[in-house]
Amino acid sequence: MRLFALGLAGFLALGAGVRPEAADPSPTDLARAVQRKYEGIRDFSVIATAPQKRLAIKTFVAPYSTGLVREAALRWARTHAKPGDPASVLSSLDRFAVEKRFLMNVGDEKGPLLERIVARIGPGARILELGTFVGYSAVLMSRHLGAAGRLVSIDVDPESARVGRAMAELAGTADRCEFLHGKSTLVLGRLDGPFDLVFLDHWKGLYLDDARVILDRGLLAPGGTIVADNVGPLFGDNAYVP
Repeated sequence: MRLFALGLAGFLALGAGVRPEAADPSPTDLARAVQRKYEGIRDFSVIATAPQKRLAIKTFVAPYSTGLVREAALRWARTHAKPGDPASVLSSLDRFAVEKRFLMNVGDEKGPLLERIVARIGPGARILELGTFVGYSAVLMSRHLGAAGRLVSIDVDPESARVGRAMAELAGTADRCEFLHGKSTLVLGRLDGPFDLVFLDHWKGLYLDDARVILDRGLLAPGGTIVADNVGPLFGDNAYVP
């Protein structure tokens, strides 16, 4: 089994133009870089809490409603993306995240890492995703699947499952995707595996418990890979990472 962790520090550093080879940029440097990169976005501000050496989202100028953001992102994609073109859908969502509202998805900096893993497995890959939100990563990964490939995405919110399915339909990858809603641990208990790739991007407190369920139930194929997003020193002790 391979376990990858996609940390926020690397994501913010790359997204803000701080190259990864830079000598361990401080949280303050990262925060300033991110603010310069995204100074046109009014939905959030990023601060550094130096004593804890973490980045934190300080405040939202307007209340952040995941439901409203999901619907707005779907409307935007339907307006700006070319139907049946996954790259166009992803590009439109990246634009939305920069020009309109912050999106809690893997984005165009960490996304290629996932794509390389899927490409290595091949078009027949079976992928399990925990955490759907707007379907960004589902489209990102499923566009590399062939007829024998399959992606199953689970989210506790039925609206996330609905929007994710609609996004995959817009991208033309819905025939390779299945969107389920419910508590992840319960849904995992009735899934049939195995899966070649598991992508954890839901509630962080469930990472470890759900990873154990996946392993105990034999849902991870021999030699399979687990990728966990939003981990690293900027997220604290990471007790949810094995």
